Amino acid sequence: MNKLERLKKAVAYLKGKQIISTQNDIVIKMNGNKSNISSALNGKENYLTDGFLMKFCNTFPEINYNWLITGESHMLNSDTNTNNNSSMENQTLVAQPIVTGK
Repeated sequence: MNKLERLKKAVAYLKGKQIISTQNDIVIKMNGNKSNISSALNGKENYLTDGFLMKFCNTFPEINYNWLITGESHMLNSDTNTNNNSSMENQTLVAQPIVTGK
């Protein structure tokens, strides 16, 4: 998977989580130029730069910059990677006394 494919996967994730709905939402949140962001999202190398990807990750901190640049590790940063209610890491366990028959 190349940078563009990873960026598109990250955008799809953000849409799925309803953080953004449209490309224009990215423009607004990044406080960027619509044409430049469109060019980056369409894979034009002059716009799909490490600096653009850094700004994207600063705007959407749940996305792991290292993953976006290299493809290594996970798409989500570890603190947002455990926001799943079924995750045991995210649940508080309470000790209950064991009651035995008398």
